[in-house]
Amino acid sequence: MRRSRAVQVLGTFGGAAAMLAVPMATSAQAYNPTGGILYQLGSEPCLKGRGNCAVYPKSAQLPGGRLVASFEKSTVVPATGSAAGQTLPVYKSDDHGTSWQPLSEVKAPAYLSNDPKYAKYTSNWTNPYLYTLPQDVGQLKRGTLLLASVVSGDDAYYREHKAADPNWTPSNDGDRSDLAIALYSSTDGGTSWQVLNVIATGGRQGGSAGAIGQNVATANTHQQVDPVWEPYLMVYQGQLVCYYSDENDYTGFDPTTGVATLDTANDTATDSHGQILAHRTWNGRSAKWSGPVVDVAGLTQNMDGGKTEIGGGRPGMTNVVRTTDGTWLLTYEYWGGGADTRYVLADNPLEFYRSSTTGGAVTSLPVDTGSRPLATGGSPVVINLPGEGWSTTRPAAAMSGSTRAVVVTGCGRSTRRRRGPDTAATSSTSTAPAVSRSSTTRAPRRSPTRRSTSGGRKAPTTDW
Repeated sequence: MRRSRAVQVLGTFGGAAAMLAVPMATSAQAYNPTGGILYQLGSEPCLKGRGNCAVYPKSAQLPGGRLVASFEKSTVVPATGSAAGQTLPVYKSDDHGTSWQPLSEVKAPAYLSNDPKYAKYTSNWTNPYLYTLPQDVGQLKRGTLLLASVVSGDDAYYREHKAADPNWTPSNDGDRSDLAIALYSSTDGGTSWQVLNVIATGGRQGGSAGAIGQNVATANTHQQVDPVWEPYLMVYQGQLVCYYSDENDYTGFDPTTGVATLDTANDTATDSHGQILAHRTWNGRSAKWSGPVVDVAGLTQNMDGGKTEIGGGRPGMTNVVRTTDGTWLLTYEYWGGGADTRYVLADNPLEFYRSSTTGGAVTSLPVDTGSRPLATGGSPVVINLPGEGWSTTRPAAAMSGSTRAVVVTGCGRSTRRRRGPDTAATSSTSTAPAVSRSSTTRAPRRSPTRRSTSGGRKAPTTDW
């Protein structure tokens, strides 16, 4: 789910995420980095035309210990006067996040490749996800740094309004064309990058945050809202897996394979404004990724003419970890009523579609007596904490909300009732992944909510 929010400082997040990714020698006290400022924002409101928006930070650790981080820096590109030419910054830290330095700017596919199929992707925009390969995958070698991000064409809504009134200033997202998730690789620790391929494609943005279906450009003839968002990478059984949020219109999915069924009128019919969670796989050699497989379908919505589409409730922001009993846990946010933070479990991380289409509330997870309840404000983050020994993996879930609560499962097992009550979870207010920001509330495209931009995702050094 695309959102926009003012952020004043990004930085200690990177150090905190790295702390969770580094194996501890004997105890949690063996690694205690000091967080530092990654990037300093101005004090003005977060408006694209003023060039001081910074959102969605993510980090990874390289094999040698260096930390790298990236985030969306929304601004108008001076050379083009629009979104074309936008890049994603990459910063580095060689002292466990205490200090950060600029490392590189990752350009859009149109500027990194002469292949005509990439020519329409002129903006490397948002939702960066950095991932260090834990093993060889096809032609990609272990230790390669990957970046998955949302790329796009230009923002026609912005250009149309600026042409009509040069003094117009945007107050929300607009209507970019050709949204897609691109995959980049770096073999020199993030100094230089090449575009590998496009993982998944969408259509027009059609507004975001509180402007879904409203900030629509004249060029968007059929008022479509079909972007893709929020890539999440991991390796499973020798393949690279990319989980993501998909706003294309799907009428359903195969209950046996999970393969999604795209609405044949996806580009022209009345848009459902729905969103599903899906994934694709790639062997590191073939020209294309697999087709979309549903992870969480959401509610079924009734459309015109008796047609139904999945995606109601807009599940978004996939995070996936494996528990020590072999079960896979996927957490996500949901805006279809009831709990805003939910989860599903599966024996195979490629078969979450066999679980509930709307999942279970995180409030159904057991917690230690006397601990705070799990936060339900959306945007959950799940990572793997290194344990006391090499054989232990301990999942930790940061259930982001207004209090940024953090949940750590002590034994790292799943919460399936058939396995018995073997998970002791505790919740507490997060102090490590602190991000200083303004109090401006970020609104989703359909339902009001808040989302924390703090905390990293799954540590990319774990080899499943």
